[in-house]
Amino acid sequence: MNITIKMLSIATFILWIVIIFFSITAVLSVMNLNVGIGEMQMRPSSKGIIFSLPFSINNEGYYELADLNLTTIITDPNGTILDQTETFVDSIPQGSSINESHTVAIDLDTIRSLDLVPLLLNDSSFNLEVLAELNFARAVPVQLSSNVSIPWGAPLAHFSVGTISISSYNNTHEEATIPIYFENHAIIGMQGMLK
Repeated sequence: MNITIKMLSIATFILWIVIIFFSITAVLSVMNLNVGIGEMQMRPSSKGIIFSLPFSINNEGYYELADLNLTTIITDPNGTILDQTETFVDSIPQGSSINESHTVAIDLDTIRSLDLVPLLLNDSSFNLEVLAELNFARAVPVQLSSNVSIPWGAPLAHFSVGTISISSYNNTHEEATIPIYFENHAIIGMQGMLK
């Protein structure tokens, strides 16, 4: 019985040494991570706006980073989900680095189809929720989250219709002119036909 207690004490001591060693090296590994976030880039696309956020991670620590998942969820002021995008990196081994970009596309047709026409006419804001998850040393899961409000400039702000004027076009037709007015508060230019 006395030998069993000694063996259990030795096993407990060894387990504590392993836990303390892992904790110290894990803290040192986190301190040796270099995370860089680039400048958000916005560019127009054929369907709307594309936001791109470049980032880099240089893992100079002692352990692998695995299953990195960066998720962004964009909702309108009413909480309707407009976009949910994920960027996944399977593994960042010890001593290596990655350069990635998280890209979110906002499709104006989607906004219209979700009956969000008021966003085309009125300035507003979106809520951006960012979730980052990873598995540290394939043993310790880590999750970070943040919320940010993003201002939205309406592409057809202050939309109004002027006085209709009718003039004679020829002997059988008349021409109607309907002036419309709006201000483009969006970050992209507008071009196209109004129907």
